[in-house]
Amino acid sequence: MDFYNFLLEPTFNKTLSEMGEIVLPVTGVLLGLVYTAHIYWLQGGFSKLEYTKSLLEDLLVADGKIILDLLIGASVISLFSIIESVSLISVIFYIFCLFFVTDLCKYTAEVGYIQTLFSTKFIPSNYGYFKTYIKKILNAGFKGWAKPLLFGFLVVFYPLIASYDSISSGVFTLNNNSIIIFMLTSTLLSFIQVKSLLTEAFKFRKDIEKRLEKQKDNINQSSNQESNWEESKRRLESKIVLECLESIGIILDSQDHELISRGSWTSRNLSSKPILNGNPIIDKNGSCHLNLIIPYLEDDSKTRAFIFLWTKEIFELLASSKTEIYDYAVSFFRKENDLSRTHFALIRANRKTIIKLMNKSKSTNEFIKNITGKYLAESIDKF
Repeated sequence: MDFYNFLLEPTFNKTLSEMGEIVLPVTGVLLGLVYTAHIYWLQGGFSKLEYTKSLLEDLLVADGKIILDLLIGASVISLFSIIESVSLISVIFYIFCLFFVTDLCKYTAEVGYIQTLFSTKFIPSNYGYFKTYIKKILNAGFKGWAKPLLFGFLVVFYPLIASYDSISSGVFTLNNNSIIIFMLTSTLLSFIQVKSLLTEAFKFRKDIEKRLEKQKDNINQSSNQESNWEESKRRLESKIVLECLESIGIILDSQDHELISRGSWTSRNLSSKPILNGNPIIDKNGSCHLNLIIPYLEDDSKTRAFIFLWTKEIFELLASSKTEIYDYAVSFFRKENDLSRTHFALIRANRKTIIKLMNKSKSTNEFIKNITGKYLAESIDKF
């Protein structure tokens, strides 16, 4: 009971001013260390993450923001604690809470994105930015929520609970004990976060590698083919590409339950979107080839427009994604029966070309015209 009372109404032997003088130098030193670590990462430290660089860099940035929030918040409040300006400290605290909770949500969303890649969870293709953001947070699961919830409680809600008497009476200023609690908890959590800043990305990489080891290699690569990318790297990139395609409604033919239930199917059974015929083929040098089956359309003109539209959307999506694949190729087929397919197009481009065309806001036809690496069947080879 005494411990419970201490948690709700803690008492300290130091005054607010004395605690500020103790905490401020500590947070100042930690803040310098964190800024140094961030400069290290931004100037090339991410390269040490090897294959998972693009996947984990956003997670590291989000994690770093949490540390900076804690240290800056503790430093500023410690500074004003020295002059015991409680009203000003309370205003700073509420502003801090807004930024801190936002950054906790961003961190959780990044964890949720990684969880989505390596689970049966998914994000519907018709979701907008906000719903996608919320879905990523939900997909993080209990393990992903644990840290943000703990940090949020200790740094935001615990000081508010300790000031319940004044807040419940309509005065939204923190008492001295609440301010001291905030300084101590934020500084303590900063110590923990500084340690994890340099190790968390590697822990996530190990976790990803373990998950990949448990999954069957579905990439169509020869087992004796010499490769510059390791097997786990190709599986990871294939996962990212599949996740990107699923976000716009393109799924594997082996995952379309309606087609599977038919047993034998053709392009006439498809609706408005192409379907992926087999897994992405990741080449030994890191290029990617996709084979897509398209639906039957009224005429060759509509078939050409359909192929151009989806090529542009797929290329722009992959070029803007976290995949480290640099070259992309897409082949379009129409499935006539189980043994016969009509090949319409092969279009190939690299990330640099795609981003350049994206920046120029080209129309669909102009986008395809400016791609030099393409083969079009005679029936649709008309611009």
